[in-house]
Amino acid sequence: MGNQALRSCHDWNEILNVLEEIRTDGSAMSIWAKGQSSKARQSTGWEIDSAKGQIKLKESSLGFHFLKNKEATVYIKGKEKSVLFRQKKIFSMGDTVVLDIPEKVNMYDRRGVERTSFGWHSNHFTQLSFTKNSKDYDLLFSIFDISPGGLALNISPHEESIFQAGDIIHIHKLGQTNLMIPLRAQVKHLGTLDFIDKGVHFKRIKLGLEFTKNLNLLCFSELFEE
Repeated sequence: MGNQALRSCHDWNEILNVLEEIRTDGSAMSIWAKGQSSKARQSTGWEIDSAKGQIKLKESSLGFHFLKNKEATVYIKGKEKSVLFRQKKIFSMGDTVVLDIPEKVNMYDRRGVERTSFGWHSNHFTQLSFTKNSKDYDLLFSIFDISPGGLALNISPHEESIFQAGDIIHIHKLGQTNLMIPLRAQVKHLGTLDFIDKGVHFKRIKLGLEFTKNLNLLCFSELFEE
């Protein structure tokens, strides 16, 4: 796994969040049956059903039919975190292969990448601006997490349509710091997670931004000092 640290993860929300981040990054999922590593298959066309705890992927033209009713290893490699688990229950629904997400997975964290996470109820904010379709936007969002290379923001469902991958954003404030020179960033992905709490269905959406130039590590460490 290269320069990565292995740990066992049984935090269901973290598992779902990491899987969604990897999926929206467009990373591939590799799956191979026990004793048949030569028949490993990859797919970027997979979906997560968080309510059912399942991963679904189309098998047409991808050759996943050989996995049915066999023990398989699933490896989903992301840019900063990867997930690995064994899967004994694989079944099909029409042309779709369905995998149950286990309650515990092996998580691979890339070493050397500093990331600070504040979560869905973050009280740290960023102010950003951009122009799109001749309309100027000046918006404030809470920060889900941040690293020297980028950050993820919590946005509301009605704001999702404003953004699309490739949009150029200018960041004027990070945490407690007002920036004299705005940071330039690009929208990399929009990640949507569906939740059900006490019978109520709701969505949470993360906007992933990548800085054009990585933050200086000293500057990064001082951003959220009170």
